[in-house]
Amino acid sequence: MKISYKWLKEFIETDHSPEKVAEILTQTGLEVEGIEKIELIKGGLEGVYTGQVLSCEQHPNADRLKLTEVNVGLNNNLNIICGAPNVAVGQKVIVAPVGSKLITIKNESFKIKKSKLRGVASEGVMCSAVELELGQDADGLMILSENPKIGTPIANLFEKEVSLELEITANRGDCLSHIGVAREMAAYYEKDLVLPELNFHAPIFQEPSKENLIHSLSVDSENCPYYNLLAIRGVKVGPSPEWLSQRLESVGARSINNIVDITNFVLLETGQPLHAFDANKIVDQSIQVRQAHDGEKIITLDGIERVLDSDMMVIADSKNALVIAGVMGSVDAEVDESTVDIFLESAWFKPGNIRSTARRLGYIPIARKDLPVMLILPESILEPGERLI
Repeated sequence: MKISYKWLKEFIETDHSPEKVAEILTQTGLEVEGIEKIELIKGGLEGVYTGQVLSCEQHPNADRLKLTEVNVGLNNNLNIICGAPNVAVGQKVIVAPVGSKLITIKNESFKIKKSKLRGVASEGVMCSAVELELGQDADGLMILSENPKIGTPIANLFEKEVSLELEITANRGDCLSHIGVAREMAAYYEKDLVLPELNFHAPIFQEPSKENLIHSLSVDSENCPYYNLLAIRGVKVGPSPEWLSQRLESVGARSINNIVDITNFVLLETGQPLHAFDANKIVDQSIQVRQAHDGEKIITLDGIERVLDSDMMVIADSKNALVIAGVMGSVDAEVDESTVDIFLESAWFKPGNIRSTARRLGYIPIARKDLPVMLILPESILEPGERLI
């Protein structure tokens, strides 16, 4: 399991180096197998700066292009032609002037040259997240929300991350999160654990009904002692802010979208798995927690069709299985760009059943960059109703 050194320090005050933290964790019984320094910006992006869009006008010879004037802290402002649909005056953006270097997906560098688009000269490019390998949004500019100083080298904004690779034994499921590991360090230092502040007031409990987004909810499996579902209307699915995508990238998880990313963030920070369903893809807006039927099939998020049996537990609607409980979701209720309403699931499933299901399906529970993160808790960690934090 990867732990971000920077993330860890939010929960426990320490001036120790990553190497010293690794030594301390190993002394507490959490073996550190390696320390990795992660360069979030490949190659440092030589000559690439933060800039601000000063003006944005229509290109005279192209409907989908804009003529922009951009301040990047140099002697003169740059005239850049941009095809991104989200470009607007006042935005803080990432600018690669003529002469700067970017890195291709094949890890090859190339130099930005002065060019002409439809008869008008362009003195550089403004970058999207995918060009910088900081996210998956290739359709628009990466807008900097942290309000950096104009002319700041991009390498200074995205400092190198350090991650610790921990070998967590089966009896230490309480340490499968940043807070869990920080708790061990707090005990070692005899310091207080600094937990994140919560500013959330749960809505008044309502029974599922035709008037609510959740029409019905039933739990019909002894392998699920606790199940909680929250309906949220009017979400807007899109790229995550850079702080969130960077957090996930720092521990080897790929940013997918803001909804999926925040569930993975909560898992990695607290150890509590969450799952989001697209509410409008659920037949009859009915959720059932039940054992699978023998021979029941489900196509999981990795694109593989799985054949289930009655020893395995699923989350289903009135027609189909939507999730192999505690293992992986399916394509049938996946959150995507069209999602506007979601069901957010937080549950406690008996770990023995989850472990058995994953093993029989040949699924190895590790974080993969192309899939949401999952977590399987060891058998003896929690009792029904207990919390991880």
